[in-house]
Amino acid sequence: MSRTRTPTEKQRQEFRRDLYKLVNEMVLRLGGRPTTDKDKLGRMYAFVVPTNAGPVLLDPYDDCIMGRFTDVAEGVKAMGRDAINPHTGKWNHHAYYGKDGAETWANIAALVPHVENRLRALQGSEA
Repeated sequence: MSRTRTPTEKQRQEFRRDLYKLVNEMVLRLGGRPTTDKDKLGRMYAFVVPTNAGPVLLDPYDDCIMGRFTDVAEGVKAMGRDAINPHTGKWNHHAYYGKDGAETWANIAALVPHVENRLRALQGSEA
């Protein structure tokens, strides 16, 4: 059985930089934009994407894409109570560490098409 390996600080910085680039490209494909918008608690997000359930705020980290529906009720209606936090609208996507940096990065990069497909569905433009 192979063990997972926690990325080094340098790898985490590289993952965050590279994931930010991938999320930026995805957001632009979806008609979104970089933003300095804040959620109701004052937390800032890097991107906003328009959907039929209202704007979705996104912020990539080193091993996850944090998301939040700005209209929680519409987000719950569109996604279901089990898909997002029905109180806060949080919609987060986490990757798992792999046996090495390459496997970990592959897991992280796989988040982008997953999130993009969900957002396209929310826009009514599934690929």
